[in-house]
Amino acid sequence: MYEATFTNAARKSIENLPETAKNRIKNRIDALISDENVRGAIKLKGQLDGNDVFRIRIGDYRVLYTFPASSKIIILDVGHRRDVYRRR
Repeated sequence: MYEATFTNAARKSIENLPETAKNRIKNRIDALISDENVRGAIKLKGQLDGNDVFRIRIGDYRVLYTFPASSKIIILDVGHRRDVYRRR
């Protein structure tokens, strides 16, 4: 089990999503918190503050996250696949 922290960008992005997308994303983040090896997780190239960055795909949406500590997950950003990588 992990503790999840959301960046301000992630919180704002989630607030602006359609309700159906919010529910799907919440379910996948809950799965991520309970098990690091969530289906569809991909390690991205590069690092953020010395930590690997990963993404999970939820339809056309992506959740970017990192593991800075052994029991902590930081949700960096959430957004549509065409936009989310440009903001990083």
